Amino acid sequence: MRNTVIVIFILMISVITGCNEKQQQLETMWYKGKSNYHEINNPKKIMEIKNIVDKIEWKGTEPKSLKNEPDFAFWIGRKSDNIRILHCDVWRLDSEHFGITKFGEEFDILNRYSIITQAQFNQILNVLGVQGS
Repeated sequence: MRNTVIVIFILMISVITGCNEKQQQLETMWYKGKSNYHEINNPKKIMEIKNIVDKIEWKGTEPKSLKNEPDFAFWIGRKSDNIRILHCDVWRLDSEHFGITKFGEEFDILNRYSIITQAQFNQILNVLGVQGS
C-alpha cells in the first residue's frame, strides 16, 4: 500500500512538471527592410500580424503595374519545414496608400491584393518593431 502511494505521488509530480514545460514554438516570422532580413520569434507578435492581415479587405489580384521589387515584405513560416504560411509584399503607391499582396497555403489566389492606408501600414511596422517609412 505504501509503495502504491509513493508511485502515485511520483506520477503526479511527473505530470505536473511535464505540463509546465514551455510548448515549442511552431512558427517564426521574418521581414525584409531596405536591405536586411530580420527574424521575430514572438508568438504574440505573430498572432497580431495574422489578425491585422485578416482584417484587411482583400479585393482581387494585383495590378500588372506592380512589376518592381516590393518596398517591404514580411512572412510567417513553419519552423519544421520552412513552408511559408503567409507572405505579404508591400509597395508604396503614393504618400498615403500602399498596395499589399498576400500568398500562402491557406489563401484564395483570386483575392490576394488590397490597398491599405499609411495608418494600416504603420500598424504592421509597429508590431514588427520597425521604424516608420
